[in-house]
Amino acid sequence: MNLDLNARRAARSAARAQPKQVILGDRQYRLVDELPIVVMEYIENDDLPSAIKLILADPAADWAAFAPQCTFEDVLEIVKEYGSSLGESSASAPSSLPTGVSSGPTSVVTTDWTSDVASTDPTP
Repeated sequence: MNLDLNARRAARSAARAQPKQVILGDRQYRLVDELPIVVMEYIENDDLPSAIKLILADPAADWAAFAPQCTFEDVLEIVKEYGSSLGESSASAPSSLPTGVSSGPTSVVTTDWTSDVASTDPTP
């Protein structure tokens, strides 16, 4: 198999009617066509400046005006527009692997208690 991701990206880009843009304050900012995976990691690690720089199509020109106005909630709204959310960004952590050693009981279990209700079983 030879999967040409460059060709696939070009096809997806050509299929878009217009570039992604966001309006904040009195300016319009162009965003990247596709959200890089690492953006989610930056957001989950509270590194919003790095995330925003990857989301802006021209961070060198737009960062100084965009960043002071942008909130965490704004970043989440932008991410949603790409069809993603933080809850979908990663799978749940897998269960821990067995080590071969069972843990001991968490409480003492006894069978000394008997019911006060008479048994209906006819066998002695």
